[in-house]
Amino acid sequence: MAIGDLIEATSHWSPEQVKEADDVLRAAGIVTLSELRRRYSRRFSKIIKRCKILSEVDYYLVRGIVCDTSVPPDQLPLLGALLADYEMRQVQLFTRSQLD
Repeated sequence: MAIGDLIEATSHWSPEQVKEADDVLRAAGIVTLSELRRRYSRRFSKIIKRCKILSEVDYYLVRGIVCDTSVPPDQLPLLGALLADYEMRQVQLFTRSQLD
């Protein structure tokens, strides 16, 4: 969740600002912002391709993307459906665990 927040908070940064942050993070031995953005993008693509959210991490990634005002409106119905499906499955799991 924190990574999604970081990526969202830096989404408006210029390429120069990203490079500057990357240089500082690399010098500290930390994963760069560019690398986090690449991973975030790849993970999101996998979720869209399989049309299913499989984990809480994926859920918060998609939820963060839905909250982003730059998401194309034509993607919102699919993303909303993915979130609703995951939430329903979690409710069902919780309900079953309460019955046991």
